[in-house]
Amino acid sequence: MRKSHFSADGAAQLRHDAGALLALFAPFTSRPQASFRRLDESCKVLTLPAARRTELLDLLLEVRAPPAASDPPPFAGSPTAADSTAVRVASILETEGVYRLGAGEVRELLASVVQEES
Repeated sequence: MRKSHFSADGAAQLRHDAGALLALFAPFTSRPQASFRRLDESCKVLTLPAARRTELLDLLLEVRAPPAASDPPPFAGSPTAADSTAVRVASILETEGVYRLGAGEVRELLASVVQEES
């Protein structure tokens, strides 16, 4: 799925197709989604509502952005804004059922969803 672009409809179709794939493996294992965890989580990220995708992508870009030169250096051991943003990102991902994908993978997936013009 890397280096691909998805419309919201395309992401929904991928999620549907992934569900069909899981159904094919159901006779062979009691928990087929465990074998395809990354695919399942990728589909969850791709099919988040537009507002949630935008919020999450903005937070991920904020965590990734280097501090401004005018920002004072943090005291040793004190939490930074990036730390609290990273905690917020982790909380959102857990709420959405995403545990295995890393922040970089989620950022790449979210950036791959093409916003449709209304």
